[in-house]
Amino acid sequence: MQYDAKTVQFMGDGGPTGNFDFLYSLKATEEHILKMVEVIKEVHSDKKITLGGVREGSLTDVAFKRKYEYISRLAFNIPIPDDYDIWFSSLSKNTRQNICTAHNRLEKDGQKYTFEIFKGDTVCRKDFWTMCKLYRTRSMEWSSRYQSRGLKFWIKVVHDCMKGIAQRSLFKVNESALYTIKINGRMAAFMIAYLYDGRLLVPRLAINSKYGKYSPGGLLLQETVKYYTVRLGSFDLDLGRGEEKYKSTYGGEPYCLNRFFY
Repeated sequence: MQYDAKTVQFMGDGGPTGNFDFLYSLKATEEHILKMVEVIKEVHSDKKITLGGVREGSLTDVAFKRKYEYISRLAFNIPIPDDYDIWFSSLSKNTRQNICTAHNRLEKDGQKYTFEIFKGDTVCRKDFWTMCKLYRTRSMEWSSRYQSRGLKFWIKVVHDCMKGIAQRSLFKVNESALYTIKINGRMAAFMIAYLYDGRLLVPRLAINSKYGKYSPGGLLLQETVKYYTVRLGSFDLDLGRGEEKYKSTYGGEPYCLNRFFY
């Protein structure tokens, strides 16, 4: 939780984790969730409390909706069948063509790409630093606030390396892994994802715009689907909150993440 003079904010609200929920037993009920909230309210009776990123339909979501106000934000999940070809054929004709075009451009330009997955100690320092820098560069490209790599940019890169929740989870959480597309050995796209109970949840994904004509983000999703349909069969590729176009382009279906106020 984060605190200020007026608010107690749970880390799922505006943080990088994608989804948020309490940890509870499979035997827990809605009443248990609400009682836990009452304890928090007693401790912080003089503050406004917010909790965001709660997945619609979860036990916490159902319990909170009985008593508290909330606002919703869309997220997207791709339900992947147990066969790569079935998923690929379900995409629009234009999307399939774009994927083929990316491969053709790579071949024509004499470029080779690799798909790799790293966990824990296999994440090398160079890849980790490149990943943090690439994510902030991509954020800068989407934001009107940072138009150059000034001091604020590098402070954020260092912060991501040292304290970023998603980034540090690579070394702390067994289910966390770094997925990369490298073109001629240089990182063109990456994502951090958590695999649990048949769901691959992606709180971080970014591409290197220098390789944009090769659609490295699309290559990353394509190779991830190939990898897990062989090993898992069907699974959910949860791209998390946000309405970026690529999420629906590759088969994402919308669902709601709710932010509660009490």
